Amino acid sequence: MGSQAGMADLQARVGTVEARIEDANLSNSSMTYAFETAKSEIISSDPYKAASLLTQTETQLELVYTLTAHMSRLSLSDYI
Repeated sequence: MGSQAGMADLQARVGTVEARIEDANLSNSSMTYAFETAKSEIISSDPYKAASLLTQTETQLELVYTLTAHMSRLSLSDYI
């Protein structure tokens, strides 16, 4: 019976390792799909839309810099 118990233990450990490998494969497949989707979105992006979004972002950034500069010049003593 000792060898049968050892065999059962070995089969249980092999089954556990197989389950972990299957989980890792599933996780890798999910990540691969996500990366491929992101890659295709980057490759197929519309250059005019990207340029428009970049210009819009630059304008927003310039506004933030302008407001920050204006706020840095404000003083409470100017209003008292």
